[in-house]
Parts: sequence; structure tokens; C-alpha cells
Amino acid sequence: MSGTIPLMKYLKQLDAFIEKCEGWALIAILSVMMTVAFLQVVLRNFFSTALSWGDGLTRALVLWAGFVGASMAVKQGRYINIDAFSRLLGERSKRVSRFVVYVFSALVCGVMGWASITFIQMELEAAQKYSIGVDAWIIELVIPIVFFFLTFRFLLKAACLAAGEPLEKQEWER
Repeated sequence: MSGTIPLMKYLKQLDAFIEKCEGWALIAILSVMMTVAFLQVVLRNFFSTALSWGDGLTRALVLWAGFVGASMAVKQGRYINIDAFSRLLGERSKRVSRFVVYVFSALVCGVMGWASITFIQMELEAAQKYSIGVDAWIIELVIPIVFFFLTFRFLLKAACLAAGEPLEKQEWER
């Protein structure tokens, strides 16, 4: 049992590092997205022109912002869940229920991660390009990366529960 405690500490540090990187990435993504969108509006309304790559870049950044934001939401426990039933459960039953949900969520995210790798391979073979001139697979690489981050996070949450850590507070409990 003593060997698992340093491992859990390391995994939590890794998770915190990933969250910090995601936070900075999200700030950069949203900053670029808002700047390009603002420039597009100004250029269209006042100069009757636009950046040829502006809309494509904005669409690509929306994809990245959505996936990175989803990963951060899981880390912070701010994801959508239906817990009307769990409110009626006692502490022990709640722990078991939450553990099952975390393991199932990790399984689903893992399967989606592997499926998205196949999708990326197909995009690579198809040699499709986004309107901004970048290979589609590069832009879509965020999909498997985030699904594997989600898998890691749900497994870590399940492991923390199994190690006896307190239940994570749900959004309505904060």
C-alpha cells in the first residue's frame, strides 16, 4: 500500500501540470480566436475585405477550445452529469456509484481515444487540408489527445476514491 501513495502523488502532480498547460493553451487559443474574429469584423465592415484564412483558423480554434475546455471541466469536476438518483444514496453507496461512473467514463473515453487515432490515420492518408492550408490531421490531433487526458483523469478519480479520498463535490454542492 505504501508504494501506491507516491504513485498517486506523482499522478496528481502530472494532472496538475496538464491542467496548467491546458489553462495557458486555452488562454492563447481564446486570445487568438477573439483577435482574428474582431479583425474579420473590422475588415469586412470598414474595408470590404477579410483575412482569407481568418474563418478557417477561427473554426479550428473553436474545435481546440472545446476539447481543451472539456478536459479542464473534468479536472475541476464541472462536467455535465445526471445525479438526481445519487442525491438519495448514502455515503458508501455514493462512493461505489461514483467509482462505477468514473471507470465507465474512462472506458468510454479510452475507446473514443483509440477510435480517434483511426480517424486521424484516415485523415493523414486522405491528405485533406483545412481552409487555412494546414493538414486536417494536425488540427484534429486534439481529439485523441484530449480523450486520453480524459481517460487518465477519470481513472485517477476512480483510484482516488478507491484509496479512500473524500468524494469530489458536485457542482450543486459547491
